[in-house]
Amino acid sequence: MKNFLRSGRGMLLQARRGSYFLPVKKYAKTSSLKPFDTMVVRHTAVVKSFVGDIFRRCTALHRRFDWLLSAIGHKPLACIILFCVLFSAFTVFPAFGQEAVGLSTVKPLKVGDAIPAELWNLPLKIVNHPEGKEFIRLSDYRDKKLIILDFWGTWCGSCIAAMPAVKALQDEFKDDMMVIPISFEKADKIKSFTAKNEIAKNVKLWSVVEDSVLTKWITKYTYPHFTWITKGKVLSHTSESALEGRYVKEYLTGGNIRWIEKVNLDKNGIFTNSMGDLSTANSSFYYEGYLDGAGGGLGALPFHRERTNYYFINFSQRAIYEWFLKRIAQTKGEVLVEIEYSSEFMKSTDWKRYNEGYVTLQILADKARSLRDVFTQYKSMSSWWLEQDVNGRYGKQVDGKEARI
Repeated sequence: MKNFLRSGRGMLLQARRGSYFLPVKKYAKTSSLKPFDTMVVRHTAVVKSFVGDIFRRCTALHRRFDWLLSAIGHKPLACIILFCVLFSAFTVFPAFGQEAVGLSTVKPLKVGDAIPAELWNLPLKIVNHPEGKEFIRLSDYRDKKLIILDFWGTWCGSCIAAMPAVKALQDEFKDDMMVIPISFEKADKIKSFTAKNEIAKNVKLWSVVEDSVLTKWITKYTYPHFTWITKGKVLSHTSESALEGRYVKEYLTGGNIRWIEKVNLDKNGIFTNSMGDLSTANSSFYYEGYLDGAGGGLGALPFHRERTNYYFINFSQRAIYEWFLKRIAQTKGEVLVEIEYSSEFMKSTDWKRYNEGYVTLQILADKARSLRDVFTQYKSMSSWWLEQDVNGRYGKQVDGKEARI
């Protein structure tokens, strides 16, 4: 067994030195292969050579320990050999996987980060390209002042609705800008979609497909998502709201950024982690105003083992207030179908802010805390304390006073 392990280390050393890489021309003519195909053939050669070498070594091992075969039988020895083969394979194959992709460490790109050379030169599979190309690279468009990566999906209604605006923008600034649609979905699915969907047909959509690399380097929790690249660096991450000709023109002519940066809120994490360099020690987050690109959503999710994550993304004060009221009623065995408000409150200047103003909120609460207690914390953060009148209608706001529930 020591001899086999010693052989295993030798095999690994040889693999690192490259002795297992067979000439590609032995399997196909490289002149007829595209970059991705060449890589596949090359690593097929690696695997064939490697497996063949493993087989030869195991055969030699079988002969060396022929006496053991007669002593313990075929099946136990076969199990031993199989274990050794798998052990060696697990030791060597991860190196080949990294060699094939060329990206062993992935660190999500932030604004200002340089695009790694591996991404510039990565072959990207595409469908429906107007010039009939099957693969492109980001480096093909490095001469452009702007490259915009358009991450989309066939399930994303907002992505599809934005396609005409994206196409118009590309046509208007085609000399200085390149928009590259990117999807992780299979080529056949994208082809089927572009053949049936009217919007996709009208814009003559082509797209990168089956992407598994770029999507790891670009953080996004909502779609559509656009990553802007200029001078080899990430310029911005935006939603579709930034795709206006006036924004692009002002940047190309004067270098001014007038659009709104997208906020990527991870509802499974701490919101402050998504907001830049803010403190992550806080267990709550509150923001009044619309967070562009953050999408929308609300709910209560488990957070680690001892906490519950109460989150509301781009909801009104009214929606949040009523969400708590209805669920607190449920804890008491009651059903609160409709919440009434006094006519005076609905006519006041506070009503519009309460009913229409956007709020993003997160409270990470211990599971032992009651929902009423969490509701009280929300009211303290928002300063919305509503009192019920004798008819049970909510209206008059009382500073710092617990509303009767």
